[in-house]
Order: sequence, then structure tokens, then C-alpha cells
Amino acid sequence: MRVDLIWMLTAFLATAAHAQTLTQRPAAQNPVTSVEMTERLEKSALRTAKSNPKGAARGASVDFSWPADAEEYRKLAKHVLVLVSVVTQDAAELPLRRVYVDSNGKQTQLKKLSSQRSSVADGSVTFSVLGPYREDGFYLAPAGAMMAEGHLQADFAVRRVGFNL
Repeated sequence: MRVDLIWMLTAFLATAAHAQTLTQRPAAQNPVTSVEMTERLEKSALRTAKSNPKGAARGASVDFSWPADAEEYRKLAKHVLVLVSVVTQDAAELPLRRVYVDSNGKQTQLKKLSSQRSSVADGSVTFSVLGPYREDGFYLAPAGAMMAEGHLQADFAVRRVGFNL
């Protein structure tokens, strides 16, 4: 299982979010890239700038990868791979303290596999509206928790808890 998980994470990396306005994207079959996540964050920053010209303290974009078939589902121990990209105005808010599903008051914490911090491109709308500090993290989430009624949330290192992803 560990080898399959590492392979899946490597495939994602190789092939490779505003004051709480949530948006949904249609399901896709292609792997998401870092460039695509950057584009999603830029679109989010543009929406934020329209509703709040002064910007927001932070933003996020999320992508899920569900197992392709029953065998992969079994190998992942009934888990889903989740990519969380967050941007913030304050470097002290990173790294994320935790990512979890809140369903009717019950919190299920996701298992962090890896994360990487980076800078947002100076001159981008994301930089000026959502912030210059970015973190991309891969997490494993129980499939049942991801299908339950509730919210995927994050607690930042300081100041913000319960941020809806």
C-alpha cells in the first residue's frame, strides 16, 4: 500500500481561495497540476477583488482524487487523496495546523502526507488580493467522511480556525 501511495503522490507531483466564497468545479479525469492550482487561486482572487477591493486575509483551492477502481480503493484503505492550496497575507499562518472534515459537529482529521511552501508571483492578482505566501499540501481523507454532509476545513497556524476550504 505504501508503494502505491508514494506512486500516486509522485504521479500527482510529476504531472502535475477568498473570504469564504465557496465554488465548485465539475469533475475531471485529468490530473491537476501546480499551474492549474495557481490559475484557480488567481480566479478566486479576481472574484474576491470584485466583492472586496481591499482583498482578503487568505484564500484556498482544493482538488480531490478518488480511487479509480475497487482495487485502488482497497489499496488506499478506503481513502481519497486531497490537494489543498492555501494563500495568506501573513507568513505566520503557515503551515496549516490541521485539515479536517466537520460533519454535524464531528471532526475527522485528514492525514498529512506532505506539504511545500512557496511564494506567490509578485504582480499577480493573487499576490495583491490574497497574499504572497502559499502552501500546497497532500492529505489522505477517509472516503466516508468526504461523502458525508459537512465542510472540509482548515486551521491555520495562528489566528484562523474553521476556515472553509
